[in-house]
Amino acid sequence: MVRALCRSTMRLTQARVSLGQYTLERADPNAFAGWVRPLSVLGCCAVDVACNGNRIDRTQRDIRLDGMDLYGAVFQVAGRSTVSNNNQTVQLAKGDVVLVDKARPVSYVADSEGAHWLCL
Repeated sequence: MVRALCRSTMRLTQARVSLGQYTLERADPNAFAGWVRPLSVLGCCAVDVACNGNRIDRTQRDIRLDGMDLYGAVFQVAGRSTVSNNNQTVQLAKGDVVLVDKARPVSYVADSEGAHWLCL
C-alpha cells in the first residue's frame, strides 16, 4: 500500500511504502512528474517508481520512523541515475541493478531526463 502526502507549497514530500519511508526533494514544488505504484513480484513486495529530475532519499529520520532493517534490489528500468548508499556512489543506466542496505541512508538522483526504477 502506498500512502503519500503531497502539498504543492512544501519542498519535501513524505512517501510511505511497504518497503520503507522515503523523502522526495525537488527544487520546484510544481515541477514533479512521476508515479509510485506498489506491485507484487512473485509474492515479493515491490514498488514501481518513476520521476523527472528529482532526488529521492531515505534519511536517518525515515529509517528511525519506520524501523525497517532490510536490503533491497533496485533495477534501473529506464533513464539514468546516481545511487549513493553506505559511502559508495554508482551511476546506473537502463538494465543495471544495485543492492542497497535500507538500514542506512540512501539517495536516488534521477538525471535531467528522469528515471524509472523497480525496487524489490
